[in-house]
Amino acid sequence: MIKTINLTKSFGSELLFSDLNITIPKGQITVIVGISGKGKTTLLRLLAGLDKDYQGRIENVPERVSWVFQEDRLLPWLNLYDNLALVVASKQGALDTILATLRLVGLEDDKFKMPSELSGGMQRRAALARALLFQADYMFLDEPFSALDNKTKQELSNRLFALAKEKGLALVIVTHDLEIAEKADNLIDLGERKLTKTYKKEYF
Repeated sequence: MIKTINLTKSFGSELLFSDLNITIPKGQITVIVGISGKGKTTLLRLLAGLDKDYQGRIENVPERVSWVFQEDRLLPWLNLYDNLALVVASKQGALDTILATLRLVGLEDDKFKMPSELSGGMQRRAALARALLFQADYMFLDEPFSALDNKTKQELSNRLFALAKEKGLALVIVTHDLEIAEKADNLIDLGERKLTKTYKKEYF
């Protein structure tokens, strides 16, 4: 598991959080919540090892992680299938693997479309599919269900969480979405008040 010990992060004179002691277990769903400006995305980057400018300690930062950033980051000159093929480690059986992942996110029929032909919600699902194909024990997701309508969000999050449980994949999710937070195994609160399993809507 990833563990922080007295983790403190500042930008100049602005303190985001201090003496943060948390654990991110393997194979579980961890959600990071809190009001805007409290450092949720920054904490996500620290836990994944993308930002090394901090005080305190972070133990067991994974060497290989999978990401869904706030930006979809699809290469505009490649179609959807080719965007996903870039991250598949083994080319043997790649077609079946990519098609199965596209089916999971509801984009199987759009595999040859260019990113410019995809709606915002479709691009978000494509980014999630790419992260799933880049196999790692930890997946870090920054507002992964933004731009999705509620029905699609519910269906996709249920599929993703079930798959994570099946494969023992750890999900670390930043979200403002109450319904997503309620599905978490663990909650990290960067707000000004403490949350338990009874969530406060004003946080989201």
